[in-house]
Amino acid sequence: MNETEREITNHMTALQGDHPHAVGGQQMRRVSLESISVLQMVGSPFAPVFNAALNGETIAAPEVSAVDIAVFAWIHSAPEDDVLQVALQCAPDYASPAIRAAMKCIRGWSMEEVAKVVEYAMADARAVVAATFDLEAPNYGGDGKKKS
Repeated sequence: MNETEREITNHMTALQGDHPHAVGGQQMRRVSLESISVLQMVGSPFAPVFNAALNGETIAAPEVSAVDIAVFAWIHSAPEDDVLQVALQCAPDYASPAIRAAMKCIRGWSMEEVAKVVEYAMADARAVVAATFDLEAPNYGGDGKKKS
């Protein structure tokens, strides 16, 4: 990302504000630190994209399955407390509770609506990269040398 892309993305994000995206008659929340954490908890392939964005990096879009997209949609459209409660029941390589909740959540969504979920996810990832572009590490004092 260069400075111009960052400025355009930041302006578009500011214009959009905190308004959620609408998909399938549902209001999708914007990506947040909590939702990134939940993506990580359930082993979503979207998690590394957003973790990289938090570090001001971009990585190639992951290969995702229909289940991955459904879980992403559920995390961002179901009531937050319900999502967190189910995600806390998951473990690495065991996301069955989240998958079950996601499948119930997205019943009846069209393929167009599902495609919008992915589009919104990638737009939010770009917004996170733009927000952290050229961000300096905090200075906690000291000379940076390791003390023995």
